[in-house]
Amino acid sequence: MITKITLVKILFLSASPEGFVRLKVEEEFNMIDARLRSSEHRENLELSQRHAVSLADLQELILRFRPNIIHFSGHGSTQGTLVFEDSTGYPEEAPPDALANLFRILNEDPAGTDEDKIRCVVLSACYSNKKQADAICKHVECVIGISKEIEDSSALNFAQSFYQALGYGENVNKAFELGRNQLELYDDPNADSLGLCHRKEIDEYMGTTWFCNS
Repeated sequence: MITKITLVKILFLSASPEGFVRLKVEEEFNMIDARLRSSEHRENLELSQRHAVSLADLQELILRFRPNIIHFSGHGSTQGTLVFEDSTGYPEEAPPDALANLFRILNEDPAGTDEDKIRCVVLSACYSNKKQADAICKHVECVIGISKEIEDSSALNFAQSFYQALGYGENVNKAFELGRNQLELYDDPNADSLGLCHRKEIDEYMGTTWFCNS
């Protein structure tokens, strides 16, 4: 039985290594933060951020913040891998199966509560829907990915609309659709490149909100 939770903890992670187009990760974070702070359920949402994230940082950051939502803003390779930064700022790719296994390990604790689990992963990275989203979705309730290369502005517009909807108590499914619709309103052809997958056993859950008091 998946229960509602009183505080949704969101961890915003970013990586924009050397040799790749520099992304507007600070702007993306600030836009998300502004939408959440002005929303109805702002008291139920806690947003943290870390930038220039390396594979060496990843486990420690998740263990420290214990997020319910992880938002990764960065680059993806054409092979479907996420690209992080090493200690010198150069790219390092995470094997999709190994990254998915990390979420399995973190979410499988039988003594853990729903409030401690990672419930949604947003991969704001090109080609992340190719392999990585499906692999993570075996261990996390819902995952959002991008199937092709898209403009930075498209990812920003989706993100602010998605989190705004969560902040007003909408479920992930509706928040995702509103995010895509925001791109459609601008006649942005990238709307169809965004995909949401979720485990079959939580179909009923997708029609509810996470907040106890909404």
